[in-house]
Amino acid sequence: MRIAFFSDFSLAQVTGISDVIRTLMQGLKERGHAVCLFAPSEPAGTPDLETLEHVALPSIGVPGAPTFRFPLPFGVPQALRDFRPDVLHTHTFGSIGFRAVWSAKRLHAPLVGTEHTLPAEYAHYFHLDYVWARNALKRFAARYYQKCDAVTAPSHAVAEELRSDGVTKPIRVIENPLETGIFRPLPDSAGLKKQWGITKTAVLSFGRLAKEKNIGELLEAFALLRKNGTDAELVIIGSGPAERDLRAQVATLKIGDATRFLGTRRGEELSQAVNATDVFAITSRSENQSMTTLQAMACGLPVIGVNCGGLPEYIRDGENGFIVESGDTHALATRLAGLLSDAAQRKTLGERGRQMAAEHAPERIVERMEELYSSIVKNDVPKSGFARLEGHK
Repeated sequence: MRIAFFSDFSLAQVTGISDVIRTLMQGLKERGHAVCLFAPSEPAGTPDLETLEHVALPSIGVPGAPTFRFPLPFGVPQALRDFRPDVLHTHTFGSIGFRAVWSAKRLHAPLVGTEHTLPAEYAHYFHLDYVWARNALKRFAARYYQKCDAVTAPSHAVAEELRSDGVTKPIRVIENPLETGIFRPLPDSAGLKKQWGITKTAVLSFGRLAKEKNIGELLEAFALLRKNGTDAELVIIGSGPAERDLRAQVATLKIGDATRFLGTRRGEELSQAVNATDVFAITSRSENQSMTTLQAMACGLPVIGVNCGGLPEYIRDGENGFIVESGDTHALATRLAGLLSDAAQRKTLGERGRQMAAEHAPERIVERMEELYSSIVKNDVPKSGFARLEGHK
């Protein structure tokens, strides 16, 4: 098959969506399919552009929203006509996502849409962080996915939200693929700690540093942890628009001597940094399927997350980690203290987490996506309904 991907995020951006697109493209290519990504223009030296077919669509930045770029939402790119896709797959519902809808109609090709996020959690980027605006954004997303022939979501939480918001097109839960060849336990954790300048047991947070990730809540819990007598470090990997505010909060909480910002890391270097820590914590309220959580699990780390979005589908309380209520910094600090002081429990939970992560090996997820493409090209997808594919419930 010939498959055209559309995304409002470029491969250069540090997002889980970009990681997923890269892994899917590589997996589909290895299975003999032709895949081309249509996304915003990339800076020079971006990884993967020499090995993955890519068409850069001219775009401009969005004031106040550095994560997003705005290309024209209409018109069928000549490169897409030349590519002659059998199926189009849109991974975002921004302007490039609408260009996918437009192109699918003009080319009379089927369109698959994937909802990777909880869209209402991103209203603040457009200075619309109000209840009415968040509800309007959810309805807007639902109308967008109604234009697709089939919809996928990596978690039941988001699939069910889409349905409740009015999506009647078939929705399938297909988890995102995880690069298990890169993210894996590494030997000599003591040596890795020394390499990264980590001198104590360490709590890890990594990914894009943005408001919707709610990292400030983790900083508060870590400050409480330290106040209660646990001598640990906090390691933050990533970059993003919230970094300045987070550094200011670290200073206000007086935890600067125990907090390390390691910046953006990729590939094997990122895996090494993850393996140099001991517990992963995530306080984001905007997760559908958290790739950072699964990457931490694949490295053998126990995880603690909040009871929001799709996190409880992957963090099984007491089995591979713990779930706490969002906003309960005391509960989070208590769970962190317990894990940091109990190496045996960390090992047990980490091993179970690795089993969960293994279920998301690229070859397994790519095969499921390939089956969906094949069925939609053959017009073998139900016209309506709510289907689940090998979910966790």
